[in-house]
Amino acid sequence: RTPRDAKQKHRLEELTNITTCGLLFRKWFDLRTDFERDLQRVGGVVPSPRDGKYEERYFGGYCRAKGSYVAMNPPPEDFDITKIYGM
Repeated sequence: RTPRDAKQKHRLEELTNITTCGLLFRKWFDLRTDFERDLQRVGGVVPSPRDGKYEERYFGGYCRAKGSYVAMNPPPEDFDITKIYGM
């Protein structure tokens, strides 16, 4: 979101804890890495490349630049997720 004025920018900065957000991003991308490994192991799905250099400490190589996200390679339509997680 682009602030319209300096006061709004200050309010946004005060409401957002960048460190906490970054750690949340990091956790998500760690979980994604685990999931992609499981998809490869069980379903033969090739993991997406982790060649991004944008804020690697948070995005784990899944972002090449601001706004350039590396998408996951999807499993086949008939993939049974219970092969990974059970039920």
